[in-house]
Amino acid sequence: MLSAVMRWFRWFAPGVLLVAGCVYFNTMYNAQRYFRMGEIEYRKKQQLTAQARQYYQKAAEKAAKIVKFHPRSRYVPEALYIMAVSFSRMDEREKARRKFEELATYYPKEARRFHINLELGRLALKDGDYTLAREHLTRAVQEGGDQAEEAAFLLAQTFAKEGQYAEALQRFEEFFKKYPKSRWRKPALLEAARAAFEAQRYEQTVRYLEEYLTLYTTREEEKEARLLLAEAELNLGNLDRAREILEGLDLPPADRDVARRDVLLARIHLARGDTAAARATLEQVAQRARRQEAGVEARYRLGLLLEARDSLQAAYDQYREASQGGVTTPFREEARRRMLALSELQSIDSTRTALDLYRIAELYLFELQREEEAEQVLKTLLRDFPRSEYAPKALYTLVYLYTDVRPNEDSARKYFQKLQEEFGTTLYAREALRRFASLAPTQEVSP
Repeated sequence: MLSAVMRWFRWFAPGVLLVAGCVYFNTMYNAQRYFRMGEIEYRKKQQLTAQARQYYQKAAEKAAKIVKFHPRSRYVPEALYIMAVSFSRMDEREKARRKFEELATYYPKEARRFHINLELGRLALKDGDYTLAREHLTRAVQEGGDQAEEAAFLLAQTFAKEGQYAEALQRFEEFFKKYPKSRWRKPALLEAARAAFEAQRYEQTVRYLEEYLTLYTTREEEKEARLLLAEAELNLGNLDRAREILEGLDLPPADRDVARRDVLLARIHLARGDTAAARATLEQVAQRARRQEAGVEARYRLGLLLEARDSLQAAYDQYREASQGGVTTPFREEARRRMLALSELQSIDSTRTALDLYRIAELYLFELQREEEAEQVLKTLLRDFPRSEYAPKALYTLVYLYTDVRPNEDSARKYFQKLQEEFGTTLYAREALRRFASLAPTQEVSP
């Protein structure tokens, strides 16, 4: 009986082992294949498509079997890497982080080969932890190899995302010089253009975008770049060029960016002094794009137009509409701020005290950025309440206005001197001496 078992084992055991080995190698092969297909799709579309997600899910499943059933295999480090990157691409960041940490802890040599610092830097960038992202990406750049280009690009991005636009632009310029033919040049040009726009360096924005548009772009990429280019030209005062770019956009009526384009056209009308055309365009956008960012901006700019004509209640209504709804945009917050300022302004009693006048001036100056009105109210306060407790505060505010907001050295010096002569012992006089020391008369030294 025993000899029969041995004969069976001798003939069939190799076959069993061969099948097990085939399953093992086939599992790893499929993990690699699905991962490679996912990477091709992801990099081609520059985003996670449904197809890429399917590939990454299958790659992670196959790789997990290698780690679970063959923990001593030489393929475990690569399987961990495939799992980590797949999870990262699918935005399952905590899972990705755990797998990267396993790879770094148990297989430190392989971790370097698999560019773990680049991937950890990418994860930290997604999480908004820019300091940690810079630590990993700096190491990735220093490690060199084919990862260095992408790491340098992402490193520049960390500064842009954090609002350090000057540093970001310097990093982008270094990237363009060091890697003139990088495959990351195209996305870097767009990110650099956005950073330059936020830094109000519009000529630099134009330069980056014009080069970007010479490269191959999809229809959506070209549309985004041309809208930003038109806004940069508008901010530079190149109205004809801005209009030419906008009119060259072939947007179907259902395109969401029609509203954004029309807001820019309204701003061109306004810059040319055609208030009626600007208002009509903004009203159309506000009606048909109520729940879009452009619709919120349209209502905000309508509020500004009405406010400039002293139609404060109508402006308040536009700001209120703009501040409602679920669209998150800086225009929504700005509209809300101006709405509250107008509400308080209208609530102040017509029989105004020195306190009322000063508060009105504050609202005009700091909340509504209407410097001329603030200036007139402050002067009215000084005329009607020359010895009130708000007089030194009003004088200090006028010095600030003529120094930092609407520079006029003669006027700033005049009110500075009045503050020192009439209210020299007050906190405002002392603070003016500290902050605006250059306005103080120089003392002549006796021989």
